[in-house]
Amino acid sequence: MNGSVPVDVTYELSTEDAAYLLNAGVASEVVAKLNDIIENVYTSYDDFQDDLIAAIDTPLTQSLMPIIIPIARIVEYQPGTVLEGISGSISHNASNLTIGENFTGNIDEIRIWSKARDEETVKYDYKRLVGNDADGIAGYWRCDENFGNYIYDASKSNGEFHKNNGAFNGNTWSTTIPNKNLLGWMGKADANGFYTIPYIPYFGTGENFTLTPRYEQHEFEPGSKTVFLGEGAAILDEQNFTDISSFKLTGTVFYENTYCGVEGAIIGIDGSPV
Repeated sequence: MNGSVPVDVTYELSTEDAAYLLNAGVASEVVAKLNDIIENVYTSYDDFQDDLIAAIDTPLTQSLMPIIIPIARIVEYQPGTVLEGISGSISHNASNLTIGENFTGNIDEIRIWSKARDEETVKYDYKRLVGNDADGIAGYWRCDENFGNYIYDASKSNGEFHKNNGAFNGNTWSTTIPNKNLLGWMGKADANGFYTIPYIPYFGTGENFTLTPRYEQHEFEPGSKTVFLGEGAAILDEQNFTDISSFKLTGTVFYENTYCGVEGAIIGIDGSPV
């Protein structure tokens, strides 16, 4: 893209945001009313607020705004024209790499990859901390030091750290921390329900952490688990959760291409009748 400085902000509530609201204690019937605006993209704060009011009443919208606005996905838009291709080469030399020149703001989680990544993977990894030995990671600066004038490269291959450490040039540390919906520890279950959270740091000899499963408006048993990570327990397996969600389903079953009803039709979930 041939773009310019970001000039616009959009608002969007995702299914993950809805799950967060449930976990934050917002009533399930209130969250259900937001379904009509989930994944809608709003270029105006007023339009976003108006649709919230239309979905739930005005007083409730006003009381929930302090919770909803911080988690609504904010996307900076760069106007420009899409280019069919870019010609040229990326030089491979020992010159210094400059990050954030002429930039004003906060930077966290800087990653450089040595292999192309598809759109789905980029979207998934964008909001989570990844392992420092992830396949293809060439440079990884977490920016968590909070002291001194350097950020340290956490990336490694075959057990060896890459050591591409960075030096500050007029930068300062910030106490601003992204909320957990912008950046956090998470793992996404695959088709078989297996998930991995690759990197969870802890202080001292270890800490307790809470694992919470989320998927749209589903309910799980247990709702969360407290686990210990630390010396002697750096890897935890068999942290299982069962989806106990139930939904009301109504409707009519017809034979294909007819209006003739099917008598005694059986509805199945994952091949099992219900």
